[in-house]
Amino acid sequence: MKKQTITILSILSLIATTTQINAQSIEAFEQSQTTVGERNPVATMPSKPPIVSNGNNGNVTAFCASILSLNIIDKSSSNIILGWASNGNFASITIRYALSGSTNWRTVTIAGNPNPGQYAITGLNSTTTYDIQVSTTCLTGLVSQWTHPITVTTFDEPTPRLTPIRNNTRISINPNPANLSTIVSYQVPAGTVSQLVVVNLSGREVFKTQIVSTEDKTQYTLDVSDFAPGLYFVRLSNRNGISSERLTKL
Repeated sequence: MKKQTITILSILSLIATTTQINAQSIEAFEQSQTTVGERNPVATMPSKPPIVSNGNNGNVTAFCASILSLNIIDKSSSNIILGWASNGNFASITIRYALSGSTNWRTVTIAGNPNPGQYAITGLNSTTTYDIQVSTTCLTGLVSQWTHPITVTTFDEPTPRLTPIRNNTRISINPNPANLSTIVSYQVPAGTVSQLVVVNLSGREVFKTQIVSTEDKTQYTLDVSDFAPGLYFVRLSNRNGISSERLTKL
């Protein structure tokens, strides 16, 4: 009986020990899993980039707008007057120009607030072709792209529009602007041979003729129906000198 009691107690002790070991093993395992979880947390998805809204549930990209309607207002043998739309102000406006096809730019920066709408490039060479571009710096500090280049050729010396014929005889054009035709009038002695030339803003001749005056006052009907709309220079030259006036084709 005593032997059986000892055996039973031994079995119970063994069961208790085994249970304790199992409990410790389970606890250790759970701790090891927690530790692993802390050392290797689940990777989180990166946050989405911020969305800039334009107020209409759409995305916008910040940019600086360039000037609009870049054009040539006037030119001479050494100057070119640029013009553009004056709506909208900028921190500054930068103009660059170079011999056509060259990248050796000369750059000038002017104030853009208020927007002046024009700028005169001076000190140019006569009968020379230039490429001109413009860029803007907005009030936000952003800079626009360069405009598409405008190509223009300066006049020959002397500047026709600034060189009057002797005796202050100049040509007159009426109507001006013109759509189909216009009359070029001038006064020279009868028998005078004159050359009438029309050039566009790029300096290219679009019309040329020779006129022999039969009386002191000459009137020549100039057909402009085939001219593209825009600004032209009508130049008259003879033994008395050179005179030129602007003509607008509608």
